[in-house]
Amino acid sequence: MKNAVLVVGLAVCGQLTAGTCVMESARKIPLVKEADVLVVGGSSGAVSAALAAKSAGASVYLVAPRPYLGEDIAAALSLPEHYGRNLDAFYDVLTEYGGNWKIVFKHAGAVARGLRAVCADAMAETPGLEIMFEP
Repeated sequence: MKNAVLVVGLAVCGQLTAGTCVMESARKIPLVKEADVLVVGGSSGAVSAALAAKSAGASVYLVAPRPYLGEDIAAALSLPEHYGRNLDAFYDVLTEYGGNWKIVFKHAGAVARGLRAVCADAMAETPGLEIMFEP
């Protein structure tokens, strides 16, 4: 597993056509982190990929564009700005508004443990809130 590299997301700006290439000048680039697996992105899929690689015994480095993980979940929930964009904000919304909600996360086989823990805490605190994770 020493030479394995996993890249989850990569953005390319501009248009490239077949046969074109980008020329870079030779220079020294500092090594920031050494790892078996590099995961790029902050989505729940990226977190799941990082956790799967780690559980397989690889050293993992996850690079995310935002200071929180689960950006796809935060975007889908359309949380008000005053809540922020992290699991604490999700917990606040669940406990404040989730009294009669039923939430089902489908295809959630390897959803981050942090999200599952936040959901369990919110359900314990909020009567009528039901959250399920389906594989």
